[in-house]
Amino acid sequence: MATGSGKTRTAAAFVDVLTRTNHVKRILFLADRTPLVSQAKSAFNDYLPQLTSVNLTKDKTSDQVRMVFSTYQTMINCIDNEFVGERRLFTPGYFDLVIFDEVHRSIYQKYKAIFNYFDAIRLGLTATPKEETHKDTYELFELETGVPTFSYELNRAVDDKFLVPPVALKVPLKFPRQGIKYAELSDEDKLKYEETFADNEDNIPDEVDSAALNEWLFNENTVYKVLQLLMDTGLKVNNGDTIGKTIIFAKNQSHARFIETCFNKMYPSLKGKFLEVVTHSSDQPEETINLFKQANKLPQIVVSVDMLDTGIDVPEILNLVFFKPVRSSAKYWQMVGRGTRLCADVFDIGKDKKEFYIFDYCGNIEFFGDNPKGIEPGATISITQRIFQLKVKLAVSLESLIEDDELNEFRNQLLDELLAEVIRLDENSFVNRPYLRLIKAFSDRNYWNNLTEDKVRSLDKTITALIVNADPDFDAKKLDVISYRIMDYYLNEDKSIANLIQQVKTTSNELLKQTTIPHVAAKKDLLKKSLNDTFWQNIDLKALENFRIEIRELMKFLDKPKQPQVYTNFTDELTGQIEIHDILIPYEGLPTYKARVESFIRKHRTFLVINKIKNNQPISGDELAQIKNLLFEEDPEAASHLDEALNGENFVLFIRSIIGLEASVAKEMFADFINRPNISAEQMTFMNTLIDYLTQNGTINKSMLFDRPFTDINQNGILGLFEDEDAFKIIKIIDGLNQSIA
Repeated sequence: MATGSGKTRTAAAFVDVLTRTNHVKRILFLADRTPLVSQAKSAFNDYLPQLTSVNLTKDKTSDQVRMVFSTYQTMINCIDNEFVGERRLFTPGYFDLVIFDEVHRSIYQKYKAIFNYFDAIRLGLTATPKEETHKDTYELFELETGVPTFSYELNRAVDDKFLVPPVALKVPLKFPRQGIKYAELSDEDKLKYEETFADNEDNIPDEVDSAALNEWLFNENTVYKVLQLLMDTGLKVNNGDTIGKTIIFAKNQSHARFIETCFNKMYPSLKGKFLEVVTHSSDQPEETINLFKQANKLPQIVVSVDMLDTGIDVPEILNLVFFKPVRSSAKYWQMVGRGTRLCADVFDIGKDKKEFYIFDYCGNIEFFGDNPKGIEPGATISITQRIFQLKVKLAVSLESLIEDDELNEFRNQLLDELLAEVIRLDENSFVNRPYLRLIKAFSDRNYWNNLTEDKVRSLDKTITALIVNADPDFDAKKLDVISYRIMDYYLNEDKSIANLIQQVKTTSNELLKQTTIPHVAAKKDLLKKSLNDTFWQNIDLKALENFRIEIRELMKFLDKPKQPQVYTNFTDELTGQIEIHDILIPYEGLPTYKARVESFIRKHRTFLVINKIKNNQPISGDELAQIKNLLFEEDPEAASHLDEALNGENFVLFIRSIIGLEASVAKEMFADFINRPNISAEQMTFMNTLIDYLTQNGTINKSMLFDRPFTDINQNGILGLFEDEDAFKIIKIIDGLNQSIA
């Protein structure tokens, strides 16, 4: 469901139905960030105040609590650490329903242990368009790829007037898109460029790539132009005096603070609370967000780094500034969704929000126009897990060389280290418990001696994912990865390792700059040798392993290379006209005009003529014309395409299929059967099912009486429950109902 179209409200209705019918008792709601958990709990408290609830990120739960709200990580910790006596508090059967908010591939990859742990009904919610949702997510819910249980996408929500559309402005500001090219600068800016970038020999780069902008290069004039366009042309409130609520999506913390500095210089009278930065390192970010949500309180503009990209509901938002490149489809549509919510009286009494602006400076609109699915990050493993995989691969390669005593000794060393990693796994952790059989098998040293294909597959697919970080020295582990990769190349007689060797040489060079440190000085000769090509031509596996062991303890002494931040003020410019783009993705399902007519009927369900249809009262041709005239007044385009929308279907039948049949009318039609003193329980179930169906759908095809759900009551449908005479009477009543709308 599109952001703002009511995912949380739908989930609350789902919970309401299942709790009232005693299908579920305890419910778990999971989100990936603390503010989203708090927001969901607040919404559920409004919708379902009768259900006791707790936010696990702030408080402990108890057996009396019906709804538990938590982040994924908090729940993982609680499963392993919360006990009642000697048993876990959160057993696999503790919850009857688990709701996964904004469930998509990256969440599943990171927290799939939770998905697999709880034995409960699963409800997954996402704002990612169904065609962009990954195959893994559909498989989790046992669904065909691209076919969710239900979808209500942005285009349809906009057509149905539940959300407002974006006016997406492609702003061709030069530097964020093309970088800064020396040859294209003015003479004055060329001098500034030379002063900024010239090295000791007065060499300068031909250009600075656009990727550097707002990463380490911050250009004042670029930010000025972004802010000026927003303040001059963005949607405003207070009779045009004040820019509407706005989110600027920044690239990083430094970029966000630079935007704030530039704004304060440009608009000194607004300095202070008018524009504020909200990042994970901000002081009291949740307090700032809560103030931003309030229409009449500052800040009016928030600069966000990943804090407001998803899940925050602020209906008053009128402007979004995309000042960073985005390549994830899920994130892109979440960002778009920050502006889609309806907001009454936002401009003045009776002047509601009809649209919102997106100012895109980084080519996101074009990118997702060409690549609707975006570029989602692939499955990633930690560096610790990568080392584990490389050790397994080396052990397999060395198995055929065990006649060499030195190589056999090295292989046994690797196997001992791999065994130690497995033994270190906590067998009581719920993450590991599903794989105890494998863990126990690989906890036996003898099991490692012969690494068959099946064993390697088990290690690669299962055990590797469980390995946790035991060594905090990241730089040492980087050297491990490079060293084991070089060993693998040597073993498999692949000599294309020049890049890896060069990385080691670079590391050795950097360490030789630290010889004032005694530990480094003691290894100076070895470091110097590693700079010589003959060292690598003559090295064997054991010598390489000795080198790795000797050098890895020095890695902590490396100076961390740091790209210095550069601040400039080159004149930026627009390279063309600002263009408006339609970014809404056409949804599959009901055609646009049919959806509009449906929306019209629902909106006017209390209209006298429509109410007569619901109550199965006859209507005249003039009365039917009244409905069509009203439709033409409100949506002339849909009215002119009415025949296309109906596709040959009777208009009155179409109306009743949307609004249903009044329940009392349906019961009256079948009163002779319902009121019979000798009616059986199965017959009554059949009649109630029929009445419920008509109440929802307005009419029924007679063939359905011989199909589900009626065959769930009796395999022969209506003929298995009633005598022929009674069955024909029921069918005759249905015929009369269908004819009444013909």
